[in-house]
Amino acid sequence: MKKQLSFVLTSAMALSMFSSVAFGKTSFDFTDLSQLDAATKAKFDAMISAGIFEGMTETTFGLKSQMNRAQFAKVAAKILDLPINASLRVSSFIDVSTYDQANGFALPYIEALKTAGITNGVSDGGCND
Repeated sequence: MKKQLSFVLTSAMALSMFSSVAFGKTSFDFTDLSQLDAATKAKFDAMISAGIFEGMTETTFGLKSQMNRAQFAKVAAKILDLPINASLRVSSFIDVSTYDQANGFALPYIEALKTAGITNGVSDGGCND
């Protein structure tokens, strides 16, 4: 009995350490969402769990930060449920690259928007802002 109790307590502790990984983030994890009303938090939770939003850091959502075009491309492609080729590494646009550490993540989303006819660039491979 003592071994079983020890196993259960150890398992519970291990699971609690990884609960945010196992169950995903929620509005509760972000300090700048703490003042929102319950209904608004529920909306954010739905978008976070759907992978539309992730937050700027582990504890800051970035509610008052301006969204750049890379972030917008991801949000738009996810909301529109466009097919995303996550393994895509070559862009149709000269100003979009996987080597861009800040915005390279958005290449598959930008290409999905282009394929859907939502964006097409400004000239010679340059992308719209």
